[in-house]
Amino acid sequence: MFFPYAVSVMLLSLAIYGFWHLILECWVWYIKPRMSKLPSVSLLLVVKNHEQDIEFMLRHIIRKIECCAIHPDLVVVENGSTDLTPHILGRFVGEYHALRVLYLPTEERTVAAALPLCRGGAVYVFDMVNRLTPEECLAALDDIFC
Repeated sequence: MFFPYAVSVMLLSLAIYGFWHLILECWVWYIKPRMSKLPSVSLLLVVKNHEQDIEFMLRHIIRKIECCAIHPDLVVVENGSTDLTPHILGRFVGEYHALRVLYLPTEERTVAAALPLCRGGAVYVFDMVNRLTPEECLAALDDIFC
């Protein structure tokens, strides 16, 4: 033997203690996040006359969604646009399966009509008709995802 009995027992105890903490760290870092279920999320975008920005915004949102662990459903409410926004949204419905578009006239209450389409437990509403610019909307989405 290289060490006396008491030193060997102490080293073995410290090795077991260190191995136990290594297993706990691996559990917290790798296994536990994969076992926990993330809450479901819905994104609700209200748009009107955004033909210049809507394609870039939707592609940016889809790219963000594909890179993150959260996979929300995406609902876009088209609020009576007079430009090419409805046609652009119609093209995106075929490309992205989680996108749903609701076409409403301008006099309807858009959020109340679109909330039944949102399947998530939490709903993020981005009103780009009255409140947000496209840049503010993208900045808020960057803060939400990753």
